[in-house]
Amino acid sequence: MALFQMGEMGEAQATLKQARGVIEAHFRQRMELGNFSDGFWFDWVLGRILLREATEMIGTPLEVPN
Repeated sequence: MALFQMGEMGEAQATLKQARGVIEAHFRQRMELGNFSDGFWFDWVLGRILLREATEMIGTPLEVPN
């Protein structure tokens, strides 16, 4: 969201896409309590909330055709 506010739209979209992949992959697994190194369950829930907020602000990244 900070990159978006600084006008770095391409980098903001790329970072959002990367974050979405990590968070969605984590939520496809069984939810555990977590730990200090991998993050606790509430850290991942907060990440998902921030992901939704960033998606509303930045929008869904466009796929670049090859």
